[in-house]
Order: sequence, then C-alpha cells, then structure tokens
Amino acid sequence: MRTLTSTLAAAQKATTYKGLVKIVLTLTGSATQTYTASRILDIKYDESDKQSAEVMLDNSDGVVSAIDFRGYKGVISGGATTSGGDEYSPKPPLWVVGQQNLSWGGRLASLLSLAGVMNFLDSEGANAVYAPDDTDTDTVKTIMTAIAEATLSCYSHAHAFTITFTNEDSLIDSFQPKDFFRIAKNESRLSAMKRLLSYTQMVMRVDKDGTIQVFGPTTTGSTYTDNSEYELGAGNYAFFSLSHRKRIVIPHYVQVDSHPATGDSYTGYYEDTDTASLVAIDSTIGQREYLELRVDDNAQATAIATARMLHYQLQAEKGSANVPMNFGAEVYDYVNCIDSRDGDTNRVGNIGYIRSHYSHTGKTLYS
Repeated sequence: MRTLTSTLAAAQKATTYKGLVKIVLTLTGSATQTYTASRILDIKYDESDKQSAEVMLDNSDGVVSAIDFRGYKGVISGGATTSGGDEYSPKPPLWVVGQQNLSWGGRLASLLSLAGVMNFLDSEGANAVYAPDDTDTDTVKTIMTAIAEATLSCYSHAHAFTITFTNEDSLIDSFQPKDFFRIAKNESRLSAMKRLLSYTQMVMRVDKDGTIQVFGPTTTGSTYTDNSEYELGAGNYAFFSLSHRKRIVIPHYVQVDSHPATGDSYTGYYEDTDTASLVAIDSTIGQREYLELRVDDNAQATAIATARMLHYQLQAEKGSANVPMNFGAEVYDYVNCIDSRDGDTNRVGNIGYIRSHYSHTGKTLYS
C-alpha cells in the first residue's frame, strides 16, 4: 500500500467526494505536459505482474495531436479534494508506446497507450545462454540483482533498473541454484526473475518511483494492509460489489529432491491441505509437481517446496470487488472484504490484479 496522507485516506472513505486525476508526461529535451480532468476523458490503468494503461485525451483544439508522445514517461495520479486541498497519489511510472488520434461525431481525441517496467523486462531477451556450473555460489538475490541491474552477462545490453529487497525470507539470500538454473537465449528478464522468485516466498512489484520492489508479502493473520478492509456501513471503506470464489490449487502437492548427480538424498514436500481433502475424495483433480535441485538439506528442500506452493496458492483467485478508488492500493496488498449479509462473511487474500478506471463522467472504480 502506497502511503497516503491522513486527509486523503479519510476523503476516499467518504460517501461522496470530488475525485481528481492527472497525468504528467516528460521526455528529456522536451517540455513537460501536465493534463488534468479538464482534458482527460478516460483512463484505464491495469496492474498485475505487469502494468499498462490507456489514456484518452480531449484533442478538440489539436494541441495533443501536435505532440509526438512516443517515448514520454507518464506518471498517472489519482486523488481527491480534501480538507487540506487537492491531494494526489502517483502510481508507478509508465512509458508511451503508442499514440492514436481519433475522431467521431463532434469530438477529436488522442489515445495514449503506455507500458511499465515489468512490460519492458518481459520483452527484453537474453543475448546468450546463461549456464553456471555446479561450483557457482550466486544466490537467488545475487542473480536477481544482476538481471535487474543489467550486470549479468546475457543481459548486459539492457537498461539497468534499481531493485530493492525487504522482509526477506530464509531462501532469497541463501539458496544457490547453481547449474540447475539456466537462462535460454532470448528468454526474457521477467521470465528469469519469476523463475528465481518461485524458489522463495518473495514477490515483486514496481514502486511509485520506478524501482523494482522484492518483498515477502503478508498472506495470513488478521492484520491487514492499511486502508484495505472493505465493509458496508458508515465510517467503513465501502464497496460497490463483491464476488467470492472457491478454487482448487493446482498443483496441490510439491516435492523437492536432491538430484542424483549431487550424491545426496535430501527431500521435502508441501501440500495444500484444503485441496488435498478434495483429492482424497476424487483423485482425478490431484496434480503434483516434482523438482530435483541442489539443496543443502531436508529443511531447505521443504522450504523451497513450501515457497513454490505459496505462489500457486496466490494464483488461485478467491474473489473480486468493485470499490471506490483506493489511491494507495498495490498488488499483493493483504485485504479483507466483509459482507455481513452473506453467510461467507469474510474474503481474505492478496490483491493479484487491479484495474483503476477514471472517466470524465466522474465515475472512479478500482477492482
């Protein structure tokens, strides 16, 4: 959750408020362009493992189409008029990858398509194979850092991004994949980083300053991310609609063993007990994963199996919600949605996808 001022946090919980939006577009050597609700017709901003947005701007006066916005960095912010004035909270930066000029009855508009840091990591391929040997001592954290900062040889041609690590688990800076982690020629940076994270209980997202954040998310307990409990009633952070879903976790069982070449016989496993109870009734739905790696002991094998299961559990969607714009919401926030009218009164989980939508009619939604 991005930090909000107390006045903005309070304003977004109000029954009604004046929503604000703006986009600041910058390019070295060119004039900065700032557009607000007076020119913005519509914004759709999507966040998951990648980020993208479409921004439609009024071009009735021809001002927008006169500028070639390709390559501009765009920072989109949402906010509200509070007791302290107009306040905004910026989202992670994006870059304009396309511009389309539109015309229809009585109106001219320009549509900007923007993509984020993760999108660029996903489209940047390795220029050679990365194949460490069995004596390599680089940890997951070391390799992740080298990929992001473009110091790993196969990505040395790429743009360097800043990466940070917080709330680290026991694996990120201890597990050494050695020769069991390879990067194929033209494999994307994002693919390689996600494979590395699958050995840990860590996830990643992009901060508002454009840095890559790698962190251990909260996934259990009753302490939720600030401003992330949604419930009907005065004084609560309300919602427009909720949808609850129950899913089986696939695979429901992960086992990690020492590869025979290591000469060791370590093993560890983890299973999703809820899905396992269903598999016990009908084994048709049972799906298992088996990995062979270089692990130090049974404890590390079990820790990696547990970490991989966490990622599969995070991918098993539990529900969705449409709520008034939460200006600080981020993917992997730990949230609680409550509807006392429903027998299944609480839906607790981590945000996997956010769509923020603003339209000139004043409707602001986050789902």
